Amino acid sequence: LANCGLMVPAASAAVPWYDGIVLRNFSGDSPLEGKSSFALECDDVIAVLREASCASLVLLDELGKGTEADAGIAEGTVLLQEL
Repeated sequence: LANCGLMVPAASAAVPWYDGIVLRNFSGDSPLEGKSSFALECDDVIAVLREASCASLVLLDELGKGTEADAGIAEGTVLLQEL
């Protein structure tokens, strides 16, 4: 809340400062581009890694959805290692 300039309903708080907020929301497949939902998700994750810094808040929604469990776990593991 404080990072957005809103009041924090607390007597005191330790508020981290983020230089940016990077959001990756769910995206479906794109038959016109010939890309599956997993391929688009990989493109989104690459964009997140390019845009995020060590002081960014990274929010990911439905990472690995529509893939095999092993592929989703591998993607999440690599993303955490890179961040």
